[in-house]
Amino acid sequence: MPPESFIQSTDEIDRNILRLLQVDGRLSNRAIAEELNVSEGTVRNRIKKLKKKGLLRVTALVNLYEDPDYLSAYVLVRLKSRDLLGAVRAFSRLPWVNTVSAVAGQYDLVAEILVPNKTSFIDFVTKQLAEVEDVATAESLVIFKSINKWATSLVEEPGNDSRLEEQGKHKQRQQSLETED
Repeated sequence: MPPESFIQSTDEIDRNILRLLQVDGRLSNRAIAEELNVSEGTVRNRIKKLKKKGLLRVTALVNLYEDPDYLSAYVLVRLKSRDLLGAVRAFSRLPWVNTVSAVAGQYDLVAEILVPNKTSFIDFVTKQLAEVEDVATAESLVIFKSINKWATSLVEEPGNDSRLEEQGKHKQRQQSLETED
């Protein structure tokens, strides 16, 4: 059976909660409840359900794209094999990768990277990218300007595992929340 679509797995209350949190992720359950004319408990339970389904994650976004020292780029990748999911996982573990997507068309993957400087960009292309065995070819497109673009995590220098440690702690918290249900 195919997984439920977003629309199938949510109702109007869920979508209104998501809409309000997209505008201001710091809204309290009480403020959301008042806006939607439902109980605070309903909002709390709905948010918990949305998180458990993987439809909601509230996080801080950083506008690193406006920092003139940072460099962002799309990396377009053709693979040697058709193991798209394996390649997506491999790319998602590389430093400085903000997002990676399996796509249809002349490329197999599109990764968006955000690096602190040109030297780090060169390191990514010549060393990090070269470590992914399934890469046949890669093309980089440096982004000059982005509008309304936010990063979900701070850029870390290679070897600094603080981002990975924080992600690990987040996964542990999520797992403990899921076992409480």
